[in-house]
Amino acid sequence: MTAAMVHTSIVDPNAKIAKGYPPSVMPQNYAQAITAQQLNQLVQYLIASTSKGGGGSSSGAGGGGAGGAKAGAKKGGGKPKRG
Repeated sequence: MTAAMVHTSIVDPNAKIAKGYPPSVMPQNYAQAITAQQLNQLVQYLIASTSKGGGGSSSGAGGGGAGGAKAGAKKGGGKPKRG
């Protein structure tokens, strides 16, 4: 997913709805709730966190990049295992 696509998904979440999901689930006011700089930082963070193997960018269901490693560390009590 490109930065422009992520940006659009944040400021206009109904622009493209994934099959099987209803519209208007996400808040519609992020463009007014955060500054342009914060929005830019959020977009860059999301791009970086999902490009490191943590997200499912082809399906549009990203996320979990750093969270997966943290969850593994909590369950195992140590460092997450690397494959």
